[in-house]
Amino acid sequence: MLLRVVLAGVCGTDLHVYQGHMRNIPFPIIPGHEILGRVEEMGEGAEAMEGSGQPLGVGDRVAVVPTTPCGQCWYCRNLPGRPNLCANRIARAYGYMSCKDPPHLLGGYAEYLFVKPGSVVYRVPDGVPDEVAVLSEPTSVATRTLERAYAPGLPTLEEGLGIGKTLLIQGAGPLGLVMILVARAAGVGTIIAVDAEERRLEKAGELGADHTLNVTQSTREERLGRVLELTNGVGADIVVEAAGVPQAFSEALDYVRRGGKLVEAGHFTDSGETTLRPHTICFKDVDILGVWASPHHIVFKTVMKLFRTQAARLPFHRVVSHRFRVEEGEKALEEMRNKRVIKAVIAP
Repeated sequence: MLLRVVLAGVCGTDLHVYQGHMRNIPFPIIPGHEILGRVEEMGEGAEAMEGSGQPLGVGDRVAVVPTTPCGQCWYCRNLPGRPNLCANRIARAYGYMSCKDPPHLLGGYAEYLFVKPGSVVYRVPDGVPDEVAVLSEPTSVATRTLERAYAPGLPTLEEGLGIGKTLLIQGAGPLGLVMILVARAAGVGTIIAVDAEERRLEKAGELGADHTLNVTQSTREERLGRVLELTNGVGADIVVEAAGVPQAFSEALDYVRRGGKLVEAGHFTDSGETTLRPHTICFKDVDILGVWASPHHIVFKTVMKLFRTQAARLPFHRVVSHRFRVEEGEKALEEMRNKRVIKAVIAP
């Protein structure tokens, strides 16, 4: 299947690749794994690529599931419901696959994308704006992150994510911002956003965060005091680390209440070490849960339902702040590195 790219999201992972932090990438590549396109041509069997079984034709808008599990490694054979653990995942992902050989067009920073046999796409519901649909991949990761906080938990015993709970998100970048919107859709009661950039915190407030904390304008002790003040002295029910800063994970243990959940979603690349007190983990009887991307071909279905029912009510359209042309791809990455954009997209 051949797609004309409508929009491609500029992800923090793209910046890590650009800066040389991911040494296992099979260069040369065309970056871009957050891909929204319109079907231009379809080959034999392409209709079956639509993940929810909807009819698919030329002209339809689709969000591309960026990864295809190999089906052969230990994880694919033994944990088929978690394709995000596939040992060969990166080498098979759009935006990371080598573009050296034909058909070349295997990344979103381009005018066209060749969708390989065996891939999965999801038809975007009518009425969902392009700037919302392009958020399908990060929204799937945000959804997966919050779903991790559901288990192992028993909501009837005041455990896990649920209606009225308090959620603290460290990092108000694109993932953290989308997570605010997903949390609102899930009925979370109070959302606290923590970041070092005031502009990001202002955006977090626009999207539904009830309280914000700026790490450059407060000490760790002051931030903990404020979190305790907002949670009747016990701490947040769920804390998500989405900043990608090792020290933030250590601080997350301060914020989470006893019996709560801490979800680590911010370290797709290795940013270094931090110091922890194992006693705190025991004393708080806390669940610590990791997130490695998302089982996209499963969660995209949830995302499309979310966009269809909630995009008109929740301001997903406010997440994208800047657009760049394909020839401005490097500029987009530099603007991200210098924190002059909140969420950028490539618009060929």
